[in-house]
Amino acid sequence: MSPAIGAHGEKPDWQVRVIEERAQLYERRERLRTFIGGVEYAKMHEIDRELLLEQRRIMSELIDVLDQRIARFN
Repeated sequence: MSPAIGAHGEKPDWQVRVIEERAQLYERRERLRTFIGGVEYAKMHEIDRELLLEQRRIMSELIDVLDQRIARFN
């Protein structure tokens, strides 16, 4: 097996890592989205709520970039 080919055999390791990173980031963003809809979020200081919204927005942008990269793998 070539060192450039991952354990999955069909994709190089770096592509597998990008796909895994996207999946992990998506899960973290969904947990944040759930938190933002909850009671604890509503109790937070306004600045902290705004920062969490900004964090969610940036996470979404990164997911979009990773999706574009993944689309180019094929």
